[in-house]
Amino acid sequence: MRKPNEWLSKYSDYVYKFPIDIQNTCPTLHGSGGISTKLTNSQKLVKETEFAEKLADYTNTEALYSSLVDGGSTSAELSDIESATTDEMWA
Repeated sequence: MRKPNEWLSKYSDYVYKFPIDIQNTCPTLHGSGGISTKLTNSQKLVKETEFAEKLADYTNTEALYSSLVDGGSTSAELSDIESATTDEMWA
């Protein structure tokens, strides 16, 4: 702990030797000043529902994409298409 009569003898130009009174005018983003950063239970439920819907959309899109990918066997897929009969084309 600093003794009361000690003074800073070496300091940069960015350090003030004596205390100054400067008010912070920057707006806060962390909930002070009357603004709450916590969600209410109903807001949480809305966000959870939104997330679940988006996750379901993603999962469905991923499943559709996976069903359309031929596993990298394009030549085999082309062979199946070329050798398909009329009945197989309209099935």
